[in-house]
Amino acid sequence: LKWVVKINESELSITLKNGSVISLKGAENPDSLRGASLSYVVIDEAADVDPDLWISVIRPALADQKGGAMCPALFRQATSAKTFFKASPSLLNISSI
Repeated sequence: LKWVVKINESELSITLKNGSVISLKGAENPDSLRGASLSYVVIDEAADVDPDLWISVIRPALADQKGGAMCPALFRQATSAKTFFKASPSLLNISSI
């Protein structure tokens, strides 16, 4: 792993040579995710995540870097994503990021 500078198992993060950090975060406590600046998000098991988390925490964190990735949020399980956005289809509109 020539591109890795540091692996921090206790913080579940990997720091790369270019300064980027890959972190694993849980959604059980949304307040612990506030204040982050994100360029890319992967939401696994989206059906188990409170849909308000997207509006109040994740979307603003992505907007901070203007959605720096080609696709700012990737939802791994299609059926979970459908459930996640069932309450409000407008959540899929990320054009205002």
